[in-house]
Amino acid sequence: MKTLLARMIVLSLPVLVLIAVPSVRADETADMRAIIDKAIRASGGEARVAKLRAVTWKTKVTAPTGGLPIYSDESSAQDLDQYRAEITAGEGGRVTNAILLINRKKGWFHTRGKTIDAPADFLAPRREILYFLRLPEMLLPLKAGESKLSPLGEVRIGERLAVGVLVERKGYTDLSVFFDKKTGLLVKTEARLKLPDEREVIVVFLVSDYKDFDGLKHFTQFTLEVDGAKLFDAELSDIRALGELDDSVFAKP
Repeated sequence: MKTLLARMIVLSLPVLVLIAVPSVRADETADMRAIIDKAIRASGGEARVAKLRAVTWKTKVTAPTGGLPIYSDESSAQDLDQYRAEITAGEGGRVTNAILLINRKKGWFHTRGKTIDAPADFLAPRREILYFLRLPEMLLPLKAGESKLSPLGEVRIGERLAVGVLVERKGYTDLSVFFDKKTGLLVKTEARLKLPDEREVIVVFLVSDYKDFDGLKHFTQFTLEVDGAKLFDAELSDIRALGELDDSVFAKP
């Protein structure tokens, strides 16, 4: 009888494990979704955040030391893989205008009346970097079924305490996203970027200075760091969340 009872207990263990694990995972996922929901509310609510699917803005990019201007642009983005930047750069009294376009798996660079196809080794890392900032900016895709969320715990970012969420999506690089514990707003994203020469670097976006744009709270400053070194600072203005843009915006010039 004791032998039979022991055998039944052993056989039942895998079943108990299978029952227990999903409940833990479900609680964990619910906690992560609660963090995303708080960020959505803090940003103006789901209806306004949904319009970030398509957005336009202006950018001024400055050097990390001295604050000297590098370039400015007028940009448009839609979903996670469409981007257009009309760039103005000046040096030595000369002004150069160019357009950079990413349209899903294709990209182009247009300047001085000529358009060239973006080489794969140029396009791939830029599509990744676009994803690193756009996914947490849009917020709603973080709640979609294709996003697997895991906790990263609490960390201090500057003077702020933040909660981290690891985001895994098929076909994309894993992304660490951090939200201000008090306000719920995005403060940082971090990911490993594989370069064309197979090297890997840590890419970090630090975002701040939230302002109101027609009821939508959106960051207006961000810093890009690569392997701990600050690449540039950027100031955003005239942010307009439009919900949808015509595909012609991202067509080859």
